[in-house]
Amino acid sequence: MKKCKNLCILALFLNAIGPTLSFFSLTTQSGYSESRALFYSVATYLLDLLSIAVFAIVLNKMENLSLEKAIQISIIVYISLWLFDVVDLFQPLRPLSNLGLIFSLWLLYRKLKTLGLEINSFFIC
Repeated sequence: MKKCKNLCILALFLNAIGPTLSFFSLTTQSGYSESRALFYSVATYLLDLLSIAVFAIVLNKMENLSLEKAIQISIIVYISLWLFDVVDLFQPLRPLSNLGLIFSLWLLYRKLKTLGLEINSFFIC
């Protein structure tokens, strides 16, 4: 339980990388007003947390994992997305965030394979 709690705290901080950098880049480079950029950043932060919860619930139901293990897997998979959000500081480089998505999918594939779970049951083939 302590490992899951520590991962959740880490997730709260790492999840703030993208929205924080997006706020600064939207206000300085894209000319958004501060209130509009703040709304975008807060909405992004909350929706990212919601997506982790939904992903953990899906893993829990589809692979019969404990909810704690599903949360751990979903946070580990999301870490690369959050780290690649550093490119959000410069708007023209934003498509590079997709590298984080590709790496996250690879991590998910490896993690499910490591746990000995049937990968074909998770991915629709």
